[in-house]
Amino acid sequence: MDLSETYAEALCVITGAGSGIGRALALALNEYGAHLALSDIDAAGLAETKALLEGSNHIITDKLDVSDADAIAAYAGHVKQAMGNADYVFNVAGIARVGSFDESPLSSFETVMNVNLYGVVRMSKAFLGQLKETQGGLVNISSIFGVIGFPGQADYCAAKFAVR
Repeated sequence: MDLSETYAEALCVITGAGSGIGRALALALNEYGAHLALSDIDAAGLAETKALLEGSNHIITDKLDVSDADAIAAYAGHVKQAMGNADYVFNVAGIARVGSFDESPLSSFETVMNVNLYGVVRMSKAFLGQLKETQGGLVNISSIFGVIGFPGQADYCAAKFAVR
């Protein structure tokens, strides 16, 4: 399958686009001719991604905290107004905290779950109407740690298991 046929002119929304997998995905989809709505809580990282896409058309970037339900609802409306209905939503944003289960405070679990699980749920629900309109796709990124546990990553593993 030629991915340029799938993604050419498609509006792809990517969270966590300021670094790592999100940035790599943005760069790859850009090569296929996708229109991009990129977000990240890290404004500096997002600016770096945007600079790497210099000269590309149909790209918007927005600072977005996926743990903020109101911000996500507003973001879905902003994307639709600026670029139309999303064809694909890639929920990539995520965080990890390192520490043993017994020494990690409950607040660490809550923070990781709020971003890694509820961020995915919120984004999916916020964009669901648009994806139904376009008969688009939703991609929720988990991790190998959503299949097996890993020492020192109980909160991250729990969130990724839940996404999976």
